[in-house]
Amino acid sequence: MKLAETSSNRIVAYLDVLGFKDMIMKDDNEKLQQYFDIVRETLNSINGEENEIQSLLISDSVILSTELTETKFKQLAEVICFIQAKLALKNIWLRGAISFGDINFDVENKLVVGKGLINAFLLENAAKYPRVIIDPRILKAFDYNRR
Repeated sequence: MKLAETSSNRIVAYLDVLGFKDMIMKDDNEKLQQYFDIVRETLNSINGEENEIQSLLISDSVILSTELTETKFKQLAEVICFIQAKLALKNIWLRGAISFGDINFDVENKLVVGKGLINAFLLENAAKYPRVIIDPRILKAFDYNRR
């Protein structure tokens, strides 16, 4: 597999659970199980639908990717809102970002690499509170500023 040949310009979301290390250190297995169940159930529910959202769950990080279209952006935002709301009801808080850029997202080989992921990761690091930041370039790309 050649990375340059398999990467494409896509929307990428990077979500991070706040306080995850404390959950692990305190052996809060109930809360950990709630987190994994909510995320897995949500991601499983979108499989097979026309959403075509690729996903990878690694510890306290959820990485999502979809085509760079307005419709796919809205679908991704809805999935993230659902995950965030369900976790918040369990007092589990997310911080994250949605950006875009070239990315190689190979679920089969569990490989995610590219500028799109770095863009989302860096934007997530800029957030200081539980929230999901949308890269202003997405708003510009879909002309949301003029609506």
